[in-house]
Amino acid sequence: MKSVLNLVCLGLLLMISKSLCDYENATNDSSYQFETPSSFYTAAVVEFHAPGDELIDPEEIVEANLDEYLRLIDEASIKGVDILVFPEASLNYNGIKTRENLSEIAVEIQTEVPDITNCDYSHDVILNELSYAVSNASIYALVNVVEIEFCNDTELCSDDGFNLYNTNIVFDRNGCIISRYRKFNLFIEPFMNVTKEPDVATFETDFGVTFGHFICFDILFKSPALDLINLNVTHLLYPSMWYSETPFLTSVQIQQSFAHRKNIVLLSSGTNSPENSNTGSGIYIGRHGAVDKIISFKNETRMIIAEIPKNVDDQDYVSASPTVKSYISTDMDKLKLWNYKPQNIFPLHKHFVTTIGKVSCEFTIKYVKLDIPEGHIGYSYRLTAFSGIRTFSGLVNAGEINCAIISCYENDDNTCGKKIENTTNLVPSLEFLSIDIKVTIEDNSENYQVMPTTLKTSLLPLQTNKYEFVSVVDDDIQIYNVKSSEKLSDLMTFGIYGRNFNLDEKMAQKKLKTVEIFLDNRDASEITYFDEDDDSIEIKMTIYVILMVGLSIVTAIMVYRKLQHPYVKPDLGKRKSFVS
Repeated sequence: MKSVLNLVCLGLLLMISKSLCDYENATNDSSYQFETPSSFYTAAVVEFHAPGDELIDPEEIVEANLDEYLRLIDEASIKGVDILVFPEASLNYNGIKTRENLSEIAVEIQTEVPDITNCDYSHDVILNELSYAVSNASIYALVNVVEIEFCNDTELCSDDGFNLYNTNIVFDRNGCIISRYRKFNLFIEPFMNVTKEPDVATFETDFGVTFGHFICFDILFKSPALDLINLNVTHLLYPSMWYSETPFLTSVQIQQSFAHRKNIVLLSSGTNSPENSNTGSGIYIGRHGAVDKIISFKNETRMIIAEIPKNVDDQDYVSASPTVKSYISTDMDKLKLWNYKPQNIFPLHKHFVTTIGKVSCEFTIKYVKLDIPEGHIGYSYRLTAFSGIRTFSGLVNAGEINCAIISCYENDDNTCGKKIENTTNLVPSLEFLSIDIKVTIEDNSENYQVMPTTLKTSLLPLQTNKYEFVSVVDDDIQIYNVKSSEKLSDLMTFGIYGRNFNLDEKMAQKKLKTVEIFLDNRDASEITYFDEDDDSIEIKMTIYVILMVGLSIVTAIMVYRKLQHPYVKPDLGKRKSFVS
């Protein structure tokens, strides 16, 4: 009898142990929690105008922005969103003018990432409030923050004793940080540091989709963007504060081009500040194009929500052919754009071939001239072809390729590729019956990224069903072809844009040498890890107690998914200072 009881005890203990292991695995692999047979999930991105832009004091800036973030998290939950993406630099970054001030309101992540056994962020107001809000909403959320890391005697530690990073953090449904990415390809960010090597950040979800993420300018570089593609990650989160540049690199234009070329889902959230050239968000489903996209010429916040197929080539999704939504606000003149002057401009020919080094561009075009109504001006077109090195704001020199038709006005080559002003008086002078542009590159494809590029005068790209893009890539030759599939007018850009990474200058690691050493009085809290040693625990209980305890534990694990949730709801009315 005693041996039978011992076996019962052992069996129950194994059951409890397995249940605890299952719970731990469920917490580490969140696919255990909410896995459903649905072939879709619901995603939201935010075109976000920061209310803190109107303020000066760093703490007030962050507080105003954070309150709006919390409101949007709650709104997303009410609307059934599974995953929410916020944009770059719109919480505790933009509008803060010094490294010292940034260090005072930067977040400090004191745990390993991911570490879902220690999700207590009470040391940091921003993290704590975001964590509670996300947990309460039971969604995934990507938030871009300025992160501080204290350091000493390391190769890349700044002279003032800390590094600042432009960082994505991802919260799971429990409010735990499960992924982090520190921006590697910086753009006009003098106070930010970079890691020695680019992070490649991914995370799994409870609805069976693995996501990757990167930030803004990264989209134009090999690492980490293409590293994620090479890992077969087909769902990407992309926060940005993009500075739109005509004729090839406006925000929504490059977002759609990238998603189309790589046939991936791109959830893109943009900071809204049109007077600074910042606007543009969208949800893109690979070669199917945009489900919804926005470019705004006024200060506003809008949330885009859509159902996303888990499989980008889902035939049910293709047959459904959802109506594409596009939002364009009025007052285009209020949007300030950067302009890139094309290097080589040629007259519009019906057939034209030019070769620059290893790159050949061939244009075959059919068009008819249109009548210009009285009192209007017709904008004209030129061809452009380029292969070489360009500079991005004098900060980064990089290899670029373009072969395209671009718009001009007043027959002035100096206006080519620029935003068409006074659009009420400008009308197209041509209707394109067909456009066929082929690019041939006599080189290995490993260090190239080539994609279709289109832009209308509304500053939105053509929907992808209006053109075809084909690529044929062998070991030593690449051929790319973009063709219109219907008549087109009202074009600003139509063609092929690419990057040649062979010509890029190596991105230097940034170790900031500051003239003034900024002091920070905050001490990093020690983290206590509790190691449980089952062998050290003396178990003295009857079979009845074991049965009751075992059944209670198993039941609790099955019913409650937040057994280890450590949060106390923050009192927003008594919010402590962001400066610790």
